[in-house]
Amino acid sequence: MAGPILLVHDDIGTIAAVRRLLARDGHEVVLATSAADALIAFGHYLPSLVILAPSVEGQRGKVVLEELRQHPDARLARVVLLGESVKGFSAPVVPLPLDGQFFLETVKEAIRGGPPDDIVVLDSVEPRALLAAMPAPVPITELVPPAPPRLGRMGLRIEALDAALEEALPAKARVGVEELGRAAWRLAQTALTGRWELRARETLRTLFFKEGALVFASSTLASESLLERALRDGLVELTQVRELRLLRTSSELEVLQALMERGYVRETEAIPLLQRFTEQIALEALSEADTAFRWSLGAEPDWKERPLSVRPLRALALEALRRGLTADSVGTRTRGIGAIPRWLKAPEISKAGWTEREARLLTAVDGATSIQTLLVATGVRQDVGLRALAVAEALGFLEIQAPAFGAVSPVSAELDVQRLEAKWDSSQEADYFEVLGLPRTAGSEEVARAYQALSEEFHPLRYVGHSDVSLQSRAQKLRDVFTEAASSLADDRLRTLYARNLPD
Repeated sequence: MAGPILLVHDDIGTIAAVRRLLARDGHEVVLATSAADALIAFGHYLPSLVILAPSVEGQRGKVVLEELRQHPDARLARVVLLGESVKGFSAPVVPLPLDGQFFLETVKEAIRGGPPDDIVVLDSVEPRALLAAMPAPVPITELVPPAPPRLGRMGLRIEALDAALEEALPAKARVGVEELGRAAWRLAQTALTGRWELRARETLRTLFFKEGALVFASSTLASESLLERALRDGLVELTQVRELRLLRTSSELEVLQALMERGYVRETEAIPLLQRFTEQIALEALSEADTAFRWSLGAEPDWKERPLSVRPLRALALEALRRGLTADSVGTRTRGIGAIPRWLKAPEISKAGWTEREARLLTAVDGATSIQTLLVATGVRQDVGLRALAVAEALGFLEIQAPAFGAVSPVSAELDVQRLEAKWDSSQEADYFEVLGLPRTAGSEEVARAYQALSEEFHPLRYVGHSDVSLQSRAQKLRDVFTEAASSLADDRLRTLYARNLPD
């Protein structure tokens, strides 16, 4: 049976119109009103189609697409965009306001077409020749240390559990997102039963584990309640939420019971709702920049049964690090595209939650090849690859050695600086075509190629290690200008209108 259609939008009027059209055509609709909700819903429902408004949550639709292409089931994703296209993604666009007949025809065609190879337009780099010439990659699986013995089963003494827990991670700590990711990774290697309390920004989130498996979560933040989760999923209406808030419920499970007793949530919807809720709280908890945590050993969770589809803690830790690492942190950790990564201790890639692209890149790391060569050889996009390497470095698996700026060619290095300054100056008063170096007759493909070339040429990592620390910031601002120009010129109709209204 085909999965439901996932609608990602936050405009009430458009949501109602889309739902009416799809319901009339016999489709089941799952609603997500934020980027985080969309990613969780995709993993749980594996929808037959994702209908996405790029404007969702303040133009965060591109974030959804970028995260989807890293999802393990990305090859199943079929996408229709509402209102506008998104640079770098090949998906049909339905204009707004909706033409009902055209919209439904587009939906049918997208579903009938079968799953594409990828929702993303990949770089047109042919990596095979270069990859064949590279040294053999490090045999990662051979470097995996033996897993610690299973702990936490009934009958083991508390003293033994205390010692195992202290070895896995400290009982109490205050950490940043990188240290939190490492703590989660160590915890995933145990089979402890207990409660992990994480406090950040006056919010207490609690993750419950049973023999190493994440089985439930809770949050003191009102917007992260199970009731709010059900509201965002479209399972309940606002009037029903107000009614249920008047009940004296002491736990999220009592809320769930009330939802089912009143017929607001079907029994078949209860477990998926708990799964989405649990993953959402875990990801929010592990993505915080500053967290104080403590462990309570042996505390049994309220939810006794393990939700079948909650992702392993390692996979959640990886996703949280991808979200939590800032662009500056990625740049600092990867040390420039000429830097050379080397394994210190390698995880077992196939079982750790890395995406296919990330695994392809990490498997090719040999301690002698630069990041730039690895990216080209494996065909992995630069932004995806750099973030994957930064995550691996943050977890302590890699060290990345950066060459001194201009060590190979001081003349070439200084030329990069001159070009950056010249491009920055020329872009201040330029229109979007001039920013990208294009004629006003340029098409969407030319816009895409120009954007890709300029983003690579003026990447902030080119200036890591230079004595003028402002160069990286200048390059990042220039990339933002390129992104704005390319996004504005991506749509054929809007680009033509923009060109027509430019002064001669």
